[in-house]
Amino acid sequence: MSNTHWRKALTGDFAKSGKWDDGRPGIKDDAFIAATGAAYTVKVISADAAHSLTLDSVNATLLEKAQGSLHVGTLDIEAGTAILTTANTIGSIVVSAGLLAFSNSAALGNATISLSRAGTLEATANAEISNDIIAASLQATFAVKNRSTLKLDGALTFNTHTSQTLNFIGNGVVDIDGQIGTASAHSFLTIKGVTLGSSIADNSGFDTYLSSTQILKIDSNGVLDLTGQDNVTLQNLQGPGSLLNSGPHEHLTAAFISLSGGVTGDFDLTVDAGAFGGTLALSSGDTIHVTEACQFDDVHFESPALTIDLEDSVGGGTLWLTGATFSGTAPAIDLGTGQNSSLSIDHTFGGTISNFGGHGGGTDHIFIDDVTDSADPTLHYKPNEAGTGGELIVKYETMPAFVLNFEGTYTQDDFKIDPKNGAEIDGSAEQSSPQVPVHVMDALI
Repeated sequence: MSNTHWRKALTGDFAKSGKWDDGRPGIKDDAFIAATGAAYTVKVISADAAHSLTLDSVNATLLEKAQGSLHVGTLDIEAGTAILTTANTIGSIVVSAGLLAFSNSAALGNATISLSRAGTLEATANAEISNDIIAASLQATFAVKNRSTLKLDGALTFNTHTSQTLNFIGNGVVDIDGQIGTASAHSFLTIKGVTLGSSIADNSGFDTYLSSTQILKIDSNGVLDLTGQDNVTLQNLQGPGSLLNSGPHEHLTAAFISLSGGVTGDFDLTVDAGAFGGTLALSSGDTIHVTEACQFDDVHFESPALTIDLEDSVGGGTLWLTGATFSGTAPAIDLGTGQNSSLSIDHTFGGTISNFGGHGGGTDHIFIDDVTDSADPTLHYKPNEAGTGGELIVKYETMPAFVLNFEGTYTQDDFKIDPKNGAEIDGSAEQSSPQVPVHVMDALI
């Protein structure tokens, strides 16, 4: 057994003895490619072997050609790029920095792969690998090129004692189907350019990892595909990317959101706090439950018969719909019963608002924005449940608010507010005394 080093930063054939300072490596030798200088390539053209092979130069590329193969105990990439293209026999792989790219499902052999410090594993063609992968420390990156699909069927485990970031980058698909271990207490996930998901329905490991991630960033053109992953909770969700469900109806809870790429699919969505942007293309009859402050500024809704529900609010839900546009029927807004809710809308809002008026003695606020002299700002509200007491405060931009104090019990069929001229109570037979507000201030018609 001996150590042999690639002599100079010059391109050459791995099998040429003269390129090494102690001759061509064999199955009992430890080989090192660490020469620095100009960029160079070490070509694997034939069946080559080493006890261990270490790539440790940012200037070096280890390139396996179609007729070549590697038989090594350990492949250690500390710097530089290794490109594997054929079936290989490798005992273990450590990528502590640099890039390991492969275009063949058998290129990695049966090796256990450890990604540590800042290592990157990149698929350049469609590949399904069963290798066990260890995210050892700091950050591990999975990259996909050429719009390929990378399926990870092996176990993905973590060093639970260190802060870790998992990055998924490129322009293809990453499908995590293997067992996923417990993440560290400080784990972060970034999705950029790729679609990340799991084709295994209700993959508990995948769901648990998503839920436990401290910050989940879906970056430019990134997509988190939750198809088949019902009852997922996402915390600290942010970025310009998007969420997708191409399958049956699912439940999704999201908290502390700043996501501008939109949501597509059949979701029953619970929003604890945050802001959405882009397009929300939900399915007919879907519901968005708002439990804290939530902002849908400049969102385009492609969601027919959508319901937005503030009933689950604790201590008052706040919802902004200013700037929102709707491809079909505007949503039905339910302000909740016995809550103190706040709703901000444009005068162009054409949906219905129910359960307003601070049922049970609370106070609801409705803010109406962007009313022009030529616009028709009249809004119709159709409460669908009886109320007991409470107060509704309506305010249009800088005009004085008008306050409606409800006393006793009431049921209303049609209640119309015109922020320029006041409010009108429908005194039809559907109402029974004392259902109308008994104290109205500021411009009540």
